Amino acid sequence: MVFRDTTLSRATGALLPLWDFPPWVIATIVLVLDFGLVNLLMAFPEGQFLRPRWATFLYGDSLFLPLFVFGAALALKRGGVRAGSFFARPLWHWSVLIVGFTLSIAIECQALRTGMYSASQELAPSKLAHTIVFGFIFYFVVSICPFLLITWRPLWPRVTALAALVGFLVTMMVDRRTIANGIDTRQLHPAYSWRSLAPFKTGRR
Repeated sequence: MVFRDTTLSRATGALLPLWDFPPWVIATIVLVLDFGLVNLLMAFPEGQFLRPRWATFLYGDSLFLPLFVFGAALALKRGGVRAGSFFARPLWHWSVLIVGFTLSIAIECQALRTGMYSASQELAPSKLAHTIVFGFIFYFVVSICPFLLITWRPLWPRVTALAALVGFLVTMMVDRRTIANGIDTRQLHPAYSWRSLAPFKTGRR
């Protein structure tokens, strides 16, 4: 059985009603809340707009993630969602959300442990926002992927979504190589002082 007579969020069991909007609106929301918000915080509180960024952020968050959710939403709205799936249950969705935030925090803790970032860098507005947004983006992507693989009709929106996901994974591989080759992380996130509501003028704190 395929659900077409209810909202997509209800059919998939999604915790948030993001999937109920038109595909282009969903893509725009993801773009604004991720790439747009972080860039805004870079520009104003931190005053370092358009400084060098990770490939995952520069290309993955600005292009591949919006393209993924656009293709996924279009595929599921046109093809419907099969009923009775484990992936439509609350257990699946809450588990993915918890894993997403746990992974995000673990990544930043590892960055602190290895000295890649300082505590003041981790607490910079743009870095803090990206850490929080990561958990939600992970949830939206991972929780919906099984529905794309259960059936391949309609084909091209699914291919578009999965190709975008592959593109995002490629940017992650590029960033891993960047880390291996060494990078000055002061170019990516400044050390920020919440006491003065401004970046530290020199060095990492």
